Amino acid sequence: MGFSTSTPSVCNGRVYLGTGEHGHPGALICLNDSCGDVIWSYPVEAGIKSSPALSMARKRPRILFTTSQVNGSVYCLEDGGERAELLWRLNPPDDGYILGGAAISDGQVYFGTEGDQHSGKLYCLGDDGSDLSRQDWPQFHFGAEHTGRSDCRAPASNTTRWTSQDIGAQPGSSISVAQGKLFVNCIDELTCLDRETGELLWSFPFNASGDYAFGFTPVYSRGRVFFTSDRSYCLNASDGSMVWSFSQPTGKFAIDGSPAIADGRVIVSDWDGHHYYCLDEETGRERWNFTVEGNAQSTPAISQGRVVLAGWDWGLGGRIHCLYLENGSEIWNLATENSPCGSAAIEGETAYMATYNFEGEGDLLALSLDSGSVLWQESISPTDSTPAVAEGRIYICGGCEGFSELATYCFNASSGDLIWKSPAEDRIGDWRCSPAYADGMLFAGRADFTEYEGVFALNARTGEPVWSYPAGGSSPALSGGMMFTIGRGQVYAFGDSNNQGGYE
Repeated sequence: MGFSTSTPSVCNGRVYLGTGEHGHPGALICLNDSCGDVIWSYPVEAGIKSSPALSMARKRPRILFTTSQVNGSVYCLEDGGERAELLWRLNPPDDGYILGGAAISDGQVYFGTEGDQHSGKLYCLGDDGSDLSRQDWPQFHFGAEHTGRSDCRAPASNTTRWTSQDIGAQPGSSISVAQGKLFVNCIDELTCLDRETGELLWSFPFNASGDYAFGFTPVYSRGRVFFTSDRSYCLNASDGSMVWSFSQPTGKFAIDGSPAIADGRVIVSDWDGHHYYCLDEETGRERWNFTVEGNAQSTPAISQGRVVLAGWDWGLGGRIHCLYLENGSEIWNLATENSPCGSAAIEGETAYMATYNFEGEGDLLALSLDSGSVLWQESISPTDSTPAVAEGRIYICGGCEGFSELATYCFNASSGDLIWKSPAEDRIGDWRCSPAYADGMLFAGRADFTEYEGVFALNARTGEPVWSYPAGGSSPALSGGMMFTIGRGQVYAFGDSNNQGGYE
């Protein structure tokens, strides 16, 4: 195997071993325990002198190790069977030498470095965005996987906590919530409101992308807010000051799609520029880009080191792509008859995504995240809605007022069997509305062509209305027992007066 000081780790008939000396490249090697044959080898920039740490908490083994050099890194690989897949890599903020390995306990990772001037540092790693709390809804449709699901309590009634002034909030967009603040797309301004009162805290002007039906949702991560118009911006979440910006090389605007953030990477788009760009979260430097045929409109969904996004042409269908987050190389693509204008939701090993049909019904697809094979496919009203995934069910809105039936659907996530559908006469649903789930309830909106005129809380198991309110309805967001939505330029906040903590 070459030079090694690594103590092997053994699990499920496999041996994991680090190789490589200081000043030389290394590799993490997986061997067959019964015969010693190499199953796979994952090369890295420096020797791996410590023992790999294993986690069996997920469906596949995850292997954590450090690279032994000045300014070394921590890696997390997933054993994909015949190959290793990089889930994340962290280069810690100090430039110290790393010699020891990583320890895993209760969802957290611990490792040490020599630190600066030989003053050693001990690091504890948690989930991405460790400054977030369970009170938060930091990205479009909750997180990078777009499950649209929160474990917070949901408002049991239409009690209105507050309603903002007309701030020009973009109909069809959603709201991100973090650190006691709301971040709102106001067409030509990014606006920050106080979560509890709706008070305007700051705003940041930008060039509007034009008169389009719906727009981006801002994204919060590590004290910063990200969005894309003619440029991609990173702002200080405290005061709205600009940290960095990235100019799309094509000079094109992002239309409808939002940034997505995971593992220190920000993925943005330029619509009819036909590109997605992966940027470094800290600096805005481009890491890679990917070209699609047609419009790059999806908000990328990111899970397990993979990115699902799409390109489409008007009425001509398109392709759904799955890429490696690390380098943007393609894993698979799937041609679709109808147009994949929206975004995927990823749960476990399955990606769920809808397509829009400009002349009839669209589709809801369940795809294998590994291969892109179609697990099931069901017809629905045409939609760009991103599905919500909860309790083994898929929820999605569809329809365009005046052109197709407005409806909200619930399907069995495994089989695609329809469980319930809202009555056509209720007009609950819209092609721009991505439903949100919390506390056994599903939240969706009623459209008034390009605007919204109502929000509904439905029993998620039956589809029966629990409560409604005759305003708001644009892609709801949930946080700490409150629900937030947009309608006619305003933000509406709902929450029971006796629900202070928001969680069971």
